[in-house]
Amino acid sequence: MARILHITIKDINGLTSGTHFWCNDLVTAVAACQSIANLSNGQIVGAYLAEPLDITQIPSNTTSNNNVETIKTRAVVRLSGPDPGSVASPRSYCRVTIPAPVGSIINGLTGDPAGALVTPFIGKVLTPSDVTTDKIEKVYYGRR
Repeated sequence: MARILHITIKDINGLTSGTHFWCNDLVTAVAACQSIANLSNGQIVGAYLAEPLDITQIPSNTTSNNNVETIKTRAVVRLSGPDPGSVASPRSYCRVTIPAPVGSIINGLTGDPAGALVTPFIGKVLTPSDVTTDKIEKVYYGRR
């Protein structure tokens, strides 16, 4: 049964923010936390999926000391997946925000090697209609 995964992130200035999205199970949730850790300059300080997750095995992003992005800046990843149950909309969409993003992920869809950071995020996120994502539609900067 899908549940919302809540992740709390602290930036280099000590400010906290978070993100949340639908996730299927505990194993996928831990993998999604690792993906968020790779995509953010901040440090994951907490994660919750029905109960708190053990995040001690998720290393801090080593670029956090050189962070130029704070939690006030977010990268937005728009994902989609096939929705065979909907005639009107054959794809289901969702957005995930990433506080204090690694700046190079914005160019990840144009063949930039940073795309390797964004691509593993596919399949870990579910849309609100319980569809597993299989495609990154767009990655862009957003404000909260």
